[in-house]
Order: sequence, then C-alpha cells, then structure tokens
Amino acid sequence: MFFGPSFLKDPKRKVFRTTWRNHFLSNNRTGLVRAVKGVLSRKEITTQLNIIQVPTLILWGDHDFLTDKEQADIMHKNIDKSILKIVPRAGHMSPVEEPVIVNSMINDFLKNV
Repeated sequence: MFFGPSFLKDPKRKVFRTTWRNHFLSNNRTGLVRAVKGVLSRKEITTQLNIIQVPTLILWGDHDFLTDKEQADIMHKNIDKSILKIVPRAGHMSPVEEPVIVNSMINDFLKNV
C-alpha cells in the first residue's frame, strides 16, 4: 500500500523491495499499531493550513493509494505560497521510488525560495 505498481513490478528494484519489506516487518508491532491508530484518529487540520506563510513544496505520487490527489489539492489550495508537484510513477514513498525526480523537484524548489 505504500508503493506504486511501477516500483513493485520493476525487476531492477527487487533488492530495494526486499530491504523495505524487511524494514517494515522488523517494526515493533505495538508501536506500529499505535502509529496507525494515531493517523486514523488525528484531528483534522485543514482549516489551519492557511496559517502557513512560508513557501511550501507539496509532492504527491501519481500512484499514491494512501493520500489521494484531492488531499494534495486541498493542501495546495489552503497554503498560500505552496507549489504542488506530481511525482510520476510513485506511490506514498516517492523519495524511495523515484529519488532522482524527488531530489530534482526539491532542488528546484530550494533554488527559487
């Protein structure tokens, strides 16, 4: 659920998938359950996004099944100085799936801040 199909099906990324699978499986189950419950029960903060008054880069992977595009659009709409960039072929873990693209987007953003 964290990774998009491009990453999951790419034979060249088998080692990365194994590494991340082992990483996720090695997590403390109690801590993991608590973290998920925290995400599911957290207070909605959309109405407070307009408080952010600094340039903000929002990245959304076009294969992200955990955060849909509408949520990224809401953040972008409510953060005055934000830029929304779409990371192609990436799911929720876009820096892992497409590190060159993500780093380029971050570098471009920082050059212009």
